[in-house]
Amino acid sequence: MTLRGAQCHIMYSGATNSDVAQSNPLISLGGARPANGILDPAVLLSAPYREEALDSTRTLLNEVQDTQTDTASSTDPAPGDWLSIVSGAACPYHGRVQAVNYSTGVITLDRPVSVAPVSTDLIRTARAQNVFPNVTLAQIQAGLVDYRMLYFIKNDAGSENNFRFWCEPVTPNGCDIEILVGSDVLIDADPGLVTALLLLASGTESPLTSFGGLRTPNAGFDLAEAFSPTYSALNVRPRNGSPVIADESSIPIFFRRTIPQHANPGECVFVLHIVVPNAVAQDATANPATFDLRIPIVWTNPEPAYRLRIFSDRILTTRGSAEIIGEVLYPDGTPAVGLNALLTKTAGVGTFTPDLDAKTDARGRVTSVYTGPATLGADPAFLLTVPTSLRV
Repeated sequence: MTLRGAQCHIMYSGATNSDVAQSNPLISLGGARPANGILDPAVLLSAPYREEALDSTRTLLNEVQDTQTDTASSTDPAPGDWLSIVSGAACPYHGRVQAVNYSTGVITLDRPVSVAPVSTDLIRTARAQNVFPNVTLAQIQAGLVDYRMLYFIKNDAGSENNFRFWCEPVTPNGCDIEILVGSDVLIDADPGLVTALLLLASGTESPLTSFGGLRTPNAGFDLAEAFSPTYSALNVRPRNGSPVIADESSIPIFFRRTIPQHANPGECVFVLHIVVPNAVAQDATANPATFDLRIPIVWTNPEPAYRLRIFSDRILTTRGSAEIIGEVLYPDGTPAVGLNALLTKTAGVGTFTPDLDAKTDARGRVTSVYTGPATLGADPAFLLTVPTSLRV
């Protein structure tokens, strides 16, 4: 047996073979697993990342060197991409690319590795939208639930078992990814053959609808467990581990993404973990010995340019009271409903008690009452604040 992280891959479904870096989430809607590289079985194609071997050891622990980086015009990898180390003593690791020297191939990372990677260690670089597409403003306004599908494939000689999967939220921004892992192994005895599953009609169609529900045999596998959040190795799928996976065999993995209304703007990062609890017992030469591979899943939520307005329901007078209204609208004029918004008095006389827990109503409004002073004084001034970092 040869339990090697470098030989365990994640592949797109519904895609043809390609040796070009892939970044189109539409090709992960289900369907045929791409054939392994027929002319070179060691090369897995149509993956949501680019894989290369490092060319030297760096002295700085936040640098790696890969002279196969593309030219500056192609920028692969580029600052902002995510990099994982999948073999060697520095594995497992994932971090963000901060800078790339396209002449020397030196890649600067945003956090140090535990030990210096050496030549021939493998890295995988992933771009944004490698599994799920970026979210639109309309989707942020309405909320979204959508689905994607990838294959886990092992392309080394021998048979291993007990592969398990979980999804770590790194920067979720209020969003969520749940996974469902097929309980059966799909076998390809010949690298030139492919195994076909049903296509999802669209990213918003649940595979439970397409494939007939849980525990229904379809295309040679059962959807054995429901979608669930899996935020730690204690909550892996499948719970009892995978069956034996032989050379060229694979397991389908389905993902359900939930974007709540008013999710935080910015980059959303989750990491799919592939673990074997006791890799050393299964294979004394397992690499990494603590078997944990990591595949980043990255997309971006847009930041709405809200339209803000403050007004009152009547003229402000001494000894009188008035309702101060803060209104939050999206750029198209529709109300931003259920959004945390803080209305405060920043200057002037009078009494005003802000509602620290206010959320915008169906009209996109928050309100508080202002009471004028007994005598004239400086005019009051009010401020409406829309926080942008409310969800972790």
